[in-house]
Parts: sequence; C-alpha cells; structure tokens
Amino acid sequence: LFPLLLVFGWWRTVEAADPALTPGDNVVVGSPCSLAALFLRAPAGTDGNAEPIDIEVLPSFPRSYKAAMDYAMAAFDVEAVAVPRNDCSFRQTSNSAILVEPGGFRIEQVFADSAKDPSGVAVSYSLNVSRLTGNETILHWVHIEGSFLLPDWDSRSSVYTVYLTAEQDYAKFTFQRGDNGQSVWVDAAQEGPMHAGTGRRLASEHGEGRRHAAPRGLQSAAFPSAEYLPPVGEVQRTPTTVIVPVDVGNERLVDLVVKSANGKKSGKYRFFVSRPYCPEDRRFFDPKAKVCTETCDEGYFGNTATGRCSRCLNRGCSICDKGLGCQMCLQGFELQSDGFCKSGAGSPGSLESMEKAEVHAAVNYGRSHVGLVLAMMSAGSIGLCLFLVVHCCGGGGACDLLSGKLGDEDDDDDFRTPYSTAREYYGTSHREGLGPY
Repeated sequence: LFPLLLVFGWWRTVEAADPALTPGDNVVVGSPCSLAALFLRAPAGTDGNAEPIDIEVLPSFPRSYKAAMDYAMAAFDVEAVAVPRNDCSFRQTSNSAILVEPGGFRIEQVFADSAKDPSGVAVSYSLNVSRLTGNETILHWVHIEGSFLLPDWDSRSSVYTVYLTAEQDYAKFTFQRGDNGQSVWVDAAQEGPMHAGTGRRLASEHGEGRRHAAPRGLQSAAFPSAEYLPPVGEVQRTPTTVIVPVDVGNERLVDLVVKSANGKKSGKYRFFVSRPYCPEDRRFFDPKAKVCTETCDEGYFGNTATGRCSRCLNRGCSICDKGLGCQMCLQGFELQSDGFCKSGAGSPGSLESMEKAEVHAAVNYGRSHVGLVLAMMSAGSIGLCLFLVVHCCGGGGACDLLSGKLGDEDDDDDFRTPYSTAREYYGTSHREGLGPY
C-alpha cells in the first residue's frame, strides 16, 4: 500500500506542476548544449513545397513534444538548431524521412551533442508524432465574433446556442479545421422572427449594461484570444472565416458541415443563432453606422416592421412616413400636394438649376476660348505681314513692286524676256492651225 501511495503522490505532484514550459526547460544542468529551434515538415510534394507540421509541448514533461500529421502526409522530417552553434550539433536517430501509417504514430529521439566533449552526456528530446486516420470530422475551435456562446466550445459537442448583440449585423464564424484535407461549408436555414419576449429580454441584458461588464462567454471582436488571431510564420493549419447575415429580432439555424479528408464520413456542428431587437430607447438599427438609434439619418425612416432604418422610397425625400409619404424634402426639391418631392426649377440647389448653370458655364467657356483663338490668329497674321514687309524691303526692287513703283524703261529692260510679248513668241510659225491670235 505504501508504494502505491508513493506513486500516487508523485503523479499528483506531476499533475500539479505548472504546464507552461519556458525555453529554460530545454536546458539540462551541467550540459553545455541545448536545442534553440525544432521544426517538423512533411517531405515536399509535387509542388515542391515542404508542408510544416505544428508542434505542441507536452505539459509537465520537459523536452517532450507531440505533433499530429494530416491524413495526406505520409512522412516527416526533423530539423533543429543546437546552441551554442560553434560548440554543439544536432543529431537524430534517422537521417531520412520517417514514415507513419494512417492512424499510427512514431516516437523519435533527437539530441544536442557537444563537439568539445564527444564522450559527454547528450541532451535528448522526445517527439511523439501521430498521423490522422482521414475519418476525422471535428473542428479544433470555432469563434463567433461579438457573440455569447452556450455552452463553451468543445470539439466533442455538436449543438450550441449563439446570442448576437443587437449591433452585430451578421454571425461571423472563424474556425480551424482538424485536418487540412477536410471540406467545410455552411448550411443555413431561412431566418425568422424570434419568439415573443425573448428579443426584448436579451436587448435589455446586452444593452447599456454590456458596455460596463461583458457577459460571461462574450467573444469580443476587439480583443479576441490569441488562439483566434492570424498566425505568424509558417503553420500547419490556418483559420477560415464565413459570414451569415442575421437581421434584428430574428433567429437562424446555421450548420457547419464537415466532410472528412478521405471523403468517407461527414459531421456537423449546429448553431441556433439569435439576434435581439434594439433597446426601447434606441429601437432602430442604423446599417451605415452599425449602431442602434432613435432617430434615423436624413433620407431614412424608422421601419417598425424590421427594426431598421430603411431608405425613403420617394426620391429627394428627407423625412418620410413609412417610406412613401414625404414630410420634408432635401435641398433642391419641393414638396408637392401628393406627398412627393419634385425638383424645384427655381431652387438654387435643384437639379434643373444645376443643369442650367452647367450649360451656361460650358457656353461661356467655349466663347472665351474662341475669342482667345481668334486673337492669337490675328496677332499671327499681323506678325507675318510685318515679317514679309521687312524682308522684301531689304531687297530693294521687290519693295518697289509692293509699293507700285515700276521704275523707268531701263528697269523694264532688266525684266524683259527674249520674247518681250506673247505676240512675238507666238509668231506665224507657231500659229498654224490655231486660228487668229
């Protein structure tokens, strides 16, 4: 009996130990070497990429780790870095990829050896690497932003109730697969109104009081758990997000259907999602501002049927009653006797006035530019004439021609051709058959 009590006391002591291990747990007292980094990867596939395998620490067991390979991974390689780098080296029992059967596991020992003291004690590390069977249909975790989840998440439980806040316009599911080969899709039923009394009760619970103290289990959007944050560096599995809209005062049945990696099995997680109405003092949801309000923005009205701020159906309406009957128009519109808004011709901001102003501006713009072009053409013509006058006057005779002064007979002789007149050129010898000249 005493040995049993001793063993039981030792086991309770191990269980009570702090499971959070630190890098110091890798160091062995009296040994100069340890592993600073440890990596597992599946051999490169047809695409040439070696897929990483996530490693987890075994609680309360220093230098002991575990990992789960996906069903599609047939083997794994071990990589490690021993420190100090100049004095230590990494060693493993197998120098090739280690095969693991589906559903099986392998325990691999790796070591940090000292180069200065080969006969010294090597620091050993234990790896328990298993491979999934391919039939798994579980999800590691599911996070629904801004919701109250009952019960708390457990991958072995398949039915949950989700309470959204009134300000949450949709159910945002973020989850992590149990196997990268799994196929996951959403099967959501049509939403319907909540049962009488439920929405208002939840609205009061999650209304003003929610700002001071969040309900137990509320999955905050601003400060999610580190488990749900985007991964840093290479990881085996990355989260996936899907969005399902849920209107105020409605509830909806949402199923996350999971098909196994080998395609032989399927399972599902069922969520009964409900979203309350806005509180009585802020009874309409503003989809643009994402808040509950008592007064809707310009061009919208409080729709009591949906609990939302809906757009006025009348174009140009600022304040409307039930979408159609307009009580006040936007600037540039005039309220008619039939309750509709019409663009006012005389209003400074009316469409007609703005169109006329645009046409008037375009005409003035064209006129000003036409005048500018004509002025430039006139200036160019005057400049050309002045250039010709100056150039011709520089030659003397040509300037006389422009001024109408032909000079005396001597000047005429300078321009006389061998045939002074056309009659001399076309003499009798050139006139045959041409008739009288």
